[in-house]
Amino acid sequence: TRSEEVLSLSFKLGETVRLYFIALVFEFLFLHWIEPLWSESREASYIPPKDAANVPATIQVGEERVATSSLSHLKSAEHYVEFILLDGTCEMHRAKLRDVVATLGEDVGLQPHRCFWVFRHSIEGVVRKGTNRFLVLSGGIEVPIARNRVNDVRAWLATHMPEAEGQSASLVRQA
Repeated sequence: TRSEEVLSLSFKLGETVRLYFIALVFEFLFLHWIEPLWSESREASYIPPKDAANVPATIQVGEERVATSSLSHLKSAEHYVEFILLDGTCEMHRAKLRDVVATLGEDVGLQPHRCFWVFRHSIEGVVRKGTNRFLVLSGGIEVPIARNRVNDVRAWLATHMPEAEGQSASLVRQA
């Protein structure tokens, strides 16, 4: 009977290992072929305006379109992007920040930090707190400027927001 128990146990163990490898094969197939096809249809894409004066540009994420004119900034949160609207509400969509940013033009906004994208129309100024700098957005929201991007942000503001260039002394203030 002892040998029967050992044989039965080894059979159960062999069956468990076989089922485990079958599960690994299905997981591999799903993650390498099926999931990428499914996620491609849900990735963000830029829809250019037909008439720039009348139709706002939109970002399409999956089946939903979000007008860029209603957005304050974007923030990455692991595998999601938070779309923060001007009224302070937040919509989360599964996407990569770099993919969403790639669909936007350089004149639409800038990326002051690896986790943030800020839309031009929501920028009110720059504030300095000690050695750190922040973009101040409408509603008083402060978005950090990475130390290695300070010069890029300055150049972008000078190029795309020349009205702020004359006020550069007031744009950088101590807090």
